Amino acid sequence: MRISDTNELLEGYKREGIDPTPYYWYTDQRKYGTTEHGGFGLGVERFLAWLLHRDTVKECCLYPRFMGRCLP
Repeated sequence: MRISDTNELLEGYKREGIDPTPYYWYTDQRKYGTTEHGGFGLGVERFLAWLLHRDTVKECCLYPRFMGRCLP
């Protein structure tokens, strides 16, 4: 699980020698409230590409995008 306590997060920044200024938006989420969450965002298409031994994730997307041919 991700750190949900603001003080614990700031202590982690300090311990690792990270300047918290660029991460104000992330720290503010903890300060003003957020739900417990975790995970790593694998995605169904990426998992299918691995499972089916495909070269690209595009081969497993329902609506793949091709640069120069299609707009989002």
